[in-house]
This record gives sequence, C-alpha cells and structure tokens, in this order.
Amino acid sequence: MRFIKGNLNGLATRLNSQHDLVIQARLASDALALLEGHNYINLETFKKDGRGVVTPVWFMVDGHSVIVVTTSDTGKAKRTKNNAAVRIMPSGFSG
Repeated sequence: MRFIKGNLNGLATRLNSQHDLVIQARLASDALALLEGHNYINLETFKKDGRGVVTPVWFMVDGHSVIVVTTSDTGKAKRTKNNAAVRIMPSGFSG
C-alpha cells in the first residue's frame, strides 16, 4: 500500500479544551475510497529538516476530509505547524 499525499491547507481547529486539536486533510474521492473499512491510518508528518515521522492514529472521514483529533502538545501537531504536507495510508492500531 502506498502513502496518499495530502495537505492541511492551514486546517487545524481547536475544540472546547485548550489542548484538543483537529487536524483535517482534504483528499480526492478515489484516495478516500482506499480508507474504507479501516479505523486507523499511518499519518506521516514532516520535521523541519524534511524527515518524515509516521504515527498510527484513529481517524474519521467528513466529506472529502480525513479528520484526526489530537492534543496541541503532540509531536504531530507541532510538526504540522511547520509543514502542512502530510501523507496517510490505511493501517492497524499498531501501525
């Protein structure tokens, strides 16, 4: 399975708690179809030096967007502030 490229386009929204953060990546319909039947994805975010970090996360789909809820102090949240590019692929709980 290949990674699917996405971009956050600045779409990170705070929820009621000051630490909850929604990461939203818009994808094409055919890319979203690859995620059907899966509960987890490997979310690859990128460090300032360009190296990727893959993290298995629970996700949901809303229209043409993949939604991940996390806290603002996680590495993936911090990395998306510096680089909006992400890659995802279906996975299990442990990646």
